[in-house]
Amino acid sequence: MVLKISGEAMAKVTTVDLRNVAVVGHGDTGKTTLVSACLYTTGTVNRMGLVDQ
Repeated sequence: MVLKISGEAMAKVTTVDLRNVAVVGHGDTGKTTLVSACLYTTGTVNRMGLVDQ
């Protein structure tokens, strides 16, 4: 299946092929805490990380 956005063809990619995720935001907005919580919730890591101030 091919999706069309703005006239350009884009291949449909399954989530099995997903490898990269970017988390962007201003400083002190909780990006590291969010990623740590996601990794812990999905079972990728066995404990939440700590962010030193």
